[in-house]
Amino acid sequence: MAYWSPRASSQMSGMSTPYWTPLPTPVVHKPRSEWTPFETKMVELDQIKRVALMHLKKLNSLKGEYMEWFNKKYQNFMDAIKTVQSIVPNLVPREIHTIGDFIQTYSMCQKLRKSGKFIYCSEKLDEYNAFWEQFCDIKREGELVVYARVCEYCDSITRLREPEMKEKIDELQELLDNEICETFNFKGIHNEREHLYTYRLAIHDQRFLGLVRYLPHLLKYAARICYIVTKLHVEKE
Repeated sequence: MAYWSPRASSQMSGMSTPYWTPLPTPVVHKPRSEWTPFETKMVELDQIKRVALMHLKKLNSLKGEYMEWFNKKYQNFMDAIKTVQSIVPNLVPREIHTIGDFIQTYSMCQKLRKSGKFIYCSEKLDEYNAFWEQFCDIKREGELVVYARVCEYCDSITRLREPEMKEKIDELQELLDNEICETFNFKGIHNEREHLYTYRLAIHDQRFLGLVRYLPHLLKYAARICYIVTKLHVEKE
């Protein structure tokens, strides 16, 4: 006989999904060799949920680190970009509307840094670029250990209790894949929950609004995927 054992939960700080979600844990009171196909699939899903929860914690940790950086250093970061744009306007984008624009600006700073110029500016851009690269690594990991495993699992069962949840996961993954590309224009990103960035930036710095809230925007998609995964249930035939 199998039953579900709920765990404690709390809210994930600063994000639209819980940091710790009730994780249903299958407990099968008989030797593994005697498990039914349903019980085997139930345990397999539980293992995927555990991985998703661990991945969610990584995303939450990155969000917390980014918010701490933003609260302390966002002005120095934007001033560094403005300095580069004003001194070498023909070598870097005049406006940063995509992550590709930022990478181009950062790459130019790195080249000029080797000649002893823009050292301070380059160091400030280093910080944001480190967050970007870390998120890309975590996103690639999530595709393999969470999303791919969920897809493989769903293909191996008759149906989920709520099939629309898998559709939502697919939708979020597609959005994440489309919007992480270097040509995605993040100027129009808007999220009522992320007004902090609007309030903190001065009027003359509003042109950097898309850049500073781009990572939290992508983190929201990735975290939501993990959260929904922890809510999946296999339907017993």
